[in-house]
Amino acid sequence: MPPLIPSDYPTFLTELKTHIRQAQLKAALSVNKELILLYWKIGKDILTSQEKLGWGGPKSSTSYPRKKILKMPSSLIFRISCSNLG
Repeated sequence: MPPLIPSDYPTFLTELKTHIRQAQLKAALSVNKELILLYWKIGKDILTSQEKLGWGGPKSSTSYPRKKILKMPSSLIFRISCSNLG
């Protein structure tokens, strides 16, 4: 009677799990890279518009409707607001 689990099955399973973890990490890094590039572009576009069109300043930042700001993801607002720091 053959064994229920082949002798090389544990090795196969370990290798399979390793490949899955590597692919998951690669996918996560790729998504993070794309999000960083997106946020950087959004910040750059806003800064360019501020310079060309005179957006921004103390009055416009407080008079922008709060409802519109709340629809944006909070992490995006944080990143955009910190883009002038460095």
